Amino acid sequence: MDILLSSNKRLIFMRLISIIIVLVGCGLMFYVKRSTKMAILLLGLMLFSLVKIPEIPFGDAPHLLAASFLLSEWRRWKGYLFQITANPVAFPLFLICISTAVCVYASPYVNNSTHNIVGFIVMELIFKYFIILYAFWGFDEENSIKPCLKWSFYGLLVLTFFGIINLIDKSAIYVNVLTEGRINELYDKSMGDLFTEQDRFRVQSMFFNPFDYGYICLMLMILHYHAFIHKMENRTVSIIAIMCCFIGIVICNCRTIHLCTILVWGVYFLLSMKRGRRAKRIGFAVIIVGAIAFYSVPYLRDKVEQMITVFDEGYSDEGSSIEMRTMQYVAMWEEVQGHEWTGLGKGYFVNDMGWGGTREEHVNEDLKGLEGVILSNMFERGYVGVFFWFIFYFLLFLYIRKNRFLSPSVYYLGISVLILYLLFANMTGELRSVYPTLLILGYVIKVLYVKRGDAIVQANQYFFNLWRGNH
Repeated sequence: MDILLSSNKRLIFMRLISIIIVLVGCGLMFYVKRSTKMAILLLGLMLFSLVKIPEIPFGDAPHLLAASFLLSEWRRWKGYLFQITANPVAFPLFLICISTAVCVYASPYVNNSTHNIVGFIVMELIFKYFIILYAFWGFDEENSIKPCLKWSFYGLLVLTFFGIINLIDKSAIYVNVLTEGRINELYDKSMGDLFTEQDRFRVQSMFFNPFDYGYICLMLMILHYHAFIHKMENRTVSIIAIMCCFIGIVICNCRTIHLCTILVWGVYFLLSMKRGRRAKRIGFAVIIVGAIAFYSVPYLRDKVEQMITVFDEGYSDEGSSIEMRTMQYVAMWEEVQGHEWTGLGKGYFVNDMGWGGTREEHVNEDLKGLEGVILSNMFERGYVGVFFWFIFYFLLFLYIRKNRFLSPSVYYLGISVLILYLLFANMTGELRSVYPTLLILGYVIKVLYVKRGDAIVQANQYFFNLWRGNH
């Protein structure tokens, strides 16, 4: 009995410490410089995505930290609004606002009350897509990413610690602590024990979903490699951070993450290599063919998976496949007939199709959870939702590529992170990938925006001096 009470005290203490750290982070937003605020946002997503402050609306830690950032910047709101027309992310966000309005109009589970409408808009815009706007405001120039590098390094040490404990104990202790009392209805298990007895064990570390753990590690690996190459942080720190990321990518044991790692690093090195266009085209072709072969040739897939799962003796081949994905698309098209333009509405999949409860409640088992952002957008938002989602990211891609010569290294970073998101989101769904992706893309766009302004000023000064010299 004493041991049980002692264990409960430790659980309460861990949960309390997490809440206190989040509240301290919210308070720091009003005292630290803006680049450090971005570091707090990133760290909050890395370590405290499961922390929820009781009795507070939108009390999840990442949401609270984003709200605190907005409140801390209230004196600058007027200036931000005056500069909105010159902001390169303003028009893409305007299109997302239109998409959100259409979704509200077409979703019976959203537009049935003012409370639901406000909640959906806040979650979809303020705490999701507007993150790229906060990053654009928060970062100043290329070196303003340094606080994010420093704070994420310590965050990676903590993530790796809990990840290794998760790997050894076969249970995500931190996840169980933060979700105490919650049971996954699909598997009838605690949130941190979902993979304990499964043939294909996966490490969650401090996330509910192991895919999120792998994604944040892969994204931060790219970021810290960028910092390593350009000497933006200590060499030893960079190497340790990259090793922590590598450990997370391997032990999360998600085939999607492993494949994304190969593809994204292939793209990164192809972009940065100083060779002709022909060599790059051949390289891209090799990557695409390799990706298809990985999924379609069982022998090759087995050999690769044996190599990257040497730490897991109970490994078995489970997960997504091309056949399953084809089945999902066919099932989706059958369900969405007659509602192709605006979809069946937000909430229809969870409520009407029964995917918010146990497996016995599923109306169409072939949907398999609607894995993939295009698949889910088409189901709930139709052609309109897919179109605006595509245009949003396409406009970001165009801006980054258009200004690539201003800072090639930042261009490599931006394109790699964007491609990582697109691969991940379409292979397994967005999950928690949007927040960190838009934070880094906001940094990339801000750096290119500042450099573009500096280049224009320098060009104007050059022609002014030239004119003065001739007269």
